[in-house]
Amino acid sequence: MRKSDLGALLLLFVALPAAAYDINGVTLGAPEDRIKKQFPSAHCKALEWTSMAADRRCDDGRAQFGGLEVRVTFYLKKDAVEAFDIRFDGREAERFAGFLKKRYGAPRSELRDKI
Repeated sequence: MRKSDLGALLLLFVALPAAAYDINGVTLGAPEDRIKKQFPSAHCKALEWTSMAADRRCDDGRAQFGGLEVRVTFYLKKDAVEAFDIRFDGREAERFAGFLKKRYGAPRSELRDKI
């Protein structure tokens, strides 16, 4: 079972405003307490490495998004979500892509690596 990283797929939608990117109501710029409210089982901690992009991370291993079970990690800097990544079973890639297209619209272009 392979896991796919949603990060590459989200890059297809770069024309949308940052506030349009969310997972279950947690948008870019949201504070850590919003993550904990939406994802009560999320585990938040300081990063174990130095980064200019983030100083904390919150992980939740069993979130629901687009009708799929996913794993999500939020990256925060100064108590604001700077980025997040979503991992899911690669066998669900077409279904998940369909959900994203329905939600955000069709991408201007779409490239996929064959694994």
